[in-house]
Amino acid sequence: MVTAASRRKRRAYITSLIDKIFEVDPGVRFVAIYQDQHMLAGGMKGGRSSYDPEEEAYDIDLQLAKIGEMTRSWQRWFGSMRALVVGYEKLNLVFQPLSEGRFLVLSTEVGVDAFELLDRLDKEDYRRLAEIIP
Repeated sequence: MVTAASRRKRRAYITSLIDKIFEVDPGVRFVAIYQDQHMLAGGMKGGRSSYDPEEEAYDIDLQLAKIGEMTRSWQRWFGSMRALVVGYEKLNLVFQPLSEGRFLVLSTEVGVDAFELLDRLDKEDYRRLAEIIP
């Protein structure tokens, strides 16, 4: 049985893992775990403001989910996906598949080497996020 106390403990643990991702590189702006069109956990780094308008956040979440699903579907031809990195003038978007049909989405400052960041994250415990989110 899942109790309120166990949910609070799990939520605190998830928050601590997401905070660890922010600590890996000061250029990380946003961290989230998505499944389908839903953001399961994450958000913007404290002290940073989002470039996208708040009234369009839901539509953007749907689009991020579609990108994640689309790139995951290509694995049947191309093999396991490490990540998709999209570079923009203002930021980089990074998509990385996780287990359970979930994926990690990061946004970083332009100067951050996304693949080097992912190498550093692989050494952390962040992949457990997909396992512990109900």
